[in-house]
Amino acid sequence: LAEDARFSLLEVYPRTGRTHQIRVHLAQIQTPVLGDATYGSTFLNKRWAKGIERPLLHAHRLVFSHPRTRERMEFVAPLPEDICWATQGMVPLEIAGEP
Repeated sequence: LAEDARFSLLEVYPRTGRTHQIRVHLAQIQTPVLGDATYGSTFLNKRWAKGIERPLLHAHRLVFSHPRTRERMEFVAPLPEDICWATQGMVPLEIAGEP
């Protein structure tokens, strides 16, 4: 979605719901989540994540069917302050297939 010289803001979609799926896959392709002490980069976290006490990973929107009624449930949450702070100055990217 956006980037600067050091980091990228990504939009990702988990496929299986497995625990830590996004964090593990991003770490495997050398794109760890900033602030992730388990799968992230110790070097990057020490250098850039000072004062950040969690992985900078956020579920902006959750959509699922209610288990009893099967009603479609949708919840949207704005970016938390720490992610807004970390992404200041990033340049929006053009996404293939989007205007």
